Amino acid sequence: MQEVMKEAAQPKKHKTALRIALRTALALAAAVALFFVVQPLLPKGDADDFDSVQLAYNNLTAEDQEFLTEIYEDDEFMNILTNTDEYEENF
Repeated sequence: MQEVMKEAAQPKKHKTALRIALRTALALAAAVALFFVVQPLLPKGDADDFDSVQLAYNNLTAEDQEFLTEIYEDDEFMNILTNTDEYEENF
């Protein structure tokens, strides 16, 4: 009786493994298809991004440029990267 139960359980395990493999393959195929559909819609980085920022900064008034420079110098997160000695002293 136990042998019959074991034999009956084996094909069920095989079908379950096959279903899992099929679902995994379908999910992977859907992810790849989604990537190729969405990828052309993503913005592309231009090589002249820095130049456009530089041009925009130069088009600001002197007061606005001074304000941005002051804010940049007071930014704690940017200063962590540039002033590592002060960061290590604080922590």
